[in-house]
Amino acid sequence: MSEDLILNAEVSRIDCRIEGPDGTYCHFFVMDRVGVETLHVRGVTFRMTRSILRAIFDTARVYGFRYFQFERVGADGHVRRRIKYDIKKSKFIKTGDN
Repeated sequence: MSEDLILNAEVSRIDCRIEGPDGTYCHFFVMDRVGVETLHVRGVTFRMTRSILRAIFDTARVYGFRYFQFERVGADGHVRRRIKYDIKKSKFIKTGDN
């Protein structure tokens, strides 16, 4: 894994963009540190999500993160649901409406 993606204490945000077939970069997702053990992920919508997040979970676990927090955002831009995922236990620990 590239050293720029190492999730250490100094990292507060990772903005991931993927280059499309036409050479333009498309926004893929943003990760923000929201606590000592929690990363917040926004904007993940593509089919390759599962394998990319699995690699990120593995890296996050190595660097001491325990939780990921996801948001489901409606077409109007408002958060519809927040979901918290326990990386160590590999399960969702909190789901529900905002």
